Amino acid sequence: MNPKRNIDFVLHDVRLPRRVKAGRLRKVLAQKEKKPGEKKPRQTLRRLAPVGLALLVLAGSAGLGVYLRDFRARGDTETASTNGLSGIFGDISNLFRAIGGLRSNLSDLKSRGLGLAFNGGGEELIGILKSLQSNLETLNSSSGFLGNWLTQFAVPQNNVFASNQIPTDLGALGEGLGSLIRFLDTPDERHLVLIFENPSEIRPAGGFAGSYGELVLERANVKKIEVNDIYYPDRFLDLKVVPPIQLQALTPDWGARDANWFFDFPTSANKLVELLEASDVYADRGIKFDGVVAVNVRVVEDLLEITGPIEVKEYNLTLTKDNFLREVQREVESGRDKVPGQNPKRILSVMTPILIERINNLDEDRQNKLFSLIFTRTANKDIKFYFKDPALEGFVDKLGIGGRIFEIPQDFAGDYLAVVNTNVAGGKTDIFINQTIRLDSKIESDGRIENRLTITREHKGANEPEVWYRASNQDFVKIFIRPESELEIFEGETPKEIKPIIGDYGAAGYTIDPILSGIEGTREILANLGAESYLESGKKVFASWFNLDSGEKKSLAVGYRSGPVPLRSGGKYAFVLDKQSGSETGFLYNLTAPPGFHWRESGQNLFRYEADKLPSRLFIELTLIKDE
Repeated sequence: MNPKRNIDFVLHDVRLPRRVKAGRLRKVLAQKEKKPGEKKPRQTLRRLAPVGLALLVLAGSAGLGVYLRDFRARGDTETASTNGLSGIFGDISNLFRAIGGLRSNLSDLKSRGLGLAFNGGGEELIGILKSLQSNLETLNSSSGFLGNWLTQFAVPQNNVFASNQIPTDLGALGEGLGSLIRFLDTPDERHLVLIFENPSEIRPAGGFAGSYGELVLERANVKKIEVNDIYYPDRFLDLKVVPPIQLQALTPDWGARDANWFFDFPTSANKLVELLEASDVYADRGIKFDGVVAVNVRVVEDLLEITGPIEVKEYNLTLTKDNFLREVQREVESGRDKVPGQNPKRILSVMTPILIERINNLDEDRQNKLFSLIFTRTANKDIKFYFKDPALEGFVDKLGIGGRIFEIPQDFAGDYLAVVNTNVAGGKTDIFINQTIRLDSKIESDGRIENRLTITREHKGANEPEVWYRASNQDFVKIFIRPESELEIFEGETPKEIKPIIGDYGAAGYTIDPILSGIEGTREILANLGAESYLESGKKVFASWFNLDSGEKKSLAVGYRSGPVPLRSGGKYAFVLDKQSGSETGFLYNLTAPPGFHWRESGQNLFRYEADKLPSRLFIELTLIKDE
């Protein structure tokens, strides 16, 4: 293997994760029957650049035709002055020139972007991004021109070409791209943290990050990748921080290894950066991190499907999509490097540069597959981004690739749910846990929502040869709902008492993390219900232990009331579900309209949604109709 130019691989360790699904913020409107003449329910995906471009092309063609037809009908020669027509055709010409340039820019990024970053072509990569931004700006200004046309000729505002839809997205995209260019186009080194999340040991923001990497960029060139065991910087962390309550029986302090504790990924990522920077490993060199990129093992499995099998001769292994997690886990837990003084995860250090080399030399067909993989996995929260820079982080939020929890608007008419599992000393069992969620909701005559949530989990690792897959699944489950919700029923939990290793944290000189303290300061033990409650990320959280032995299947039943919501004919009702990164779960949702109403989308008082796998964020918007 020929080493890559300008890259210093210092690969001490990599722990890599497994497989998920895709999805962006979307409105899913479903119906059981379609009445004659009734419109099909809309499925609204986030407006991305390719959709916007298609709309611009169609709008340009249609708008020009309407203009010329109107001109011929009126015979208005003054309106058709030479300057006017040349301006019109000039704008159309600029529009299509920008579309062609954008197509070329995207093609370059797809086919050469990775190679430029890894082979000293960062300056050229920045140039492509600048050209892309310029073309987006042209499209944005042209779309405003076209929008004026559409408004002038009375295009209905609910039409897909409505002028207020196109410029907004393109303008935001151009501004965000500008923040990315400013981030890359600087003589200063940029340091990013890569965390490799393992969903077989699930944590709130994703999988347990057993390994992490330091990625150094210089003018968009990958200068160095240094991968290490997540426990390594913790050994040089003098800061003693009180850990979350649920971890206090396992560890005396809180370190980078457990920073992935918050469901809101930016909060977890910021905590990870804070703890790493406090470690002498980085503090002694004055290194500050600019952001975090989280990658799930499932991404690596899909990469292996694209590249084909990778031979790791030193370990006499051939790694494929199908055996990657099991073989690597076996080496980490019981392989030849699992001896004092050795790094048990060294196999990952050996295979990583081989994988990067293979990715960098993909043919055109596989490059297209890689591009699609990155898009899909990012949309599904299998790849997540966080940046300290506010403008760049704002861009990430707008794209929906930052793993940020949904913020409930002040005038929100609807309901919210997230089910978040946390493996605490439960082996690597989550890879063999089947979970389904059922929510039965009924809106009462006063607008309050009566909810019955059932979480069913089955541990299917009983017959696995590896002990870490057969272990008892120790799960602390947190249910995020609307902040004013009231708990009524909580059945099926596992009673568990936490006995902290440190008896008196104050006397031992420990500091208290303000974010964690803010959450745990709202903790209330609901002894009569066998649960506890918190306020976190603007949500009410009901939580408990919900453990499973191998081969066991059981359910947790939760009843709660939320709302109220306004009741009027034609009024909108929204339901939002945030899926936990790294988890796969089936979902069934039954929503009953209030007495005297039905749902336009189903034509009945019952609306039903069912899916084997969830998008990263499910957004359902329905319309209440008063019965006649």
